[in-house]
Amino acid sequence: MALAVFTFKHLANEPVDIERTMKMALIHDVVEIDAGDTFVYDAHLMKDKFEKEKAAAERIFGLIPEQKTELLELWLAYEKQECPESVYLAALDRFLPVLAACEEGGGSWKRHGISKERVIARNQVMEKGSRALWAQAHSMIEKCFAENFR
Repeated sequence: MALAVFTFKHLANEPVDIERTMKMALIHDVVEIDAGDTFVYDAHLMKDKFEKEKAAAERIFGLIPEQKTELLELWLAYEKQECPESVYLAALDRFLPVLAACEEGGGSWKRHGISKERVIARNQVMEKGSRALWAQAHSMIEKCFAENFR
């Protein structure tokens, strides 16, 4: 994710502080590793996602007290989606799984019976952070479903 932040920075809708965005990316992933990544199409699992991740963030960042405040602030900034960095990062956080799913022929979408409309609806929010990434993702989704969901 941090590599994608740097690689695609020119595709962000607004200028972003790359160092801040990369820190958010690393923090976001560490928390998800501890709390467990949640399948975004499962509404049941998504309902307690924030609380699980908040507890993980508190625990992990508590291990380094001298940085805990900064790390929690960065993590919360990402979760709130109120700054250009977090909105851009969220676009990447949606784009990369779409890319992976399309590269594998829509495997996880097929296995879970996820429709094209549901994939589009769930991922269209990436447009807020990068219109270019959303245009590419939308095109990939259309192609993936046309080729693999006959």
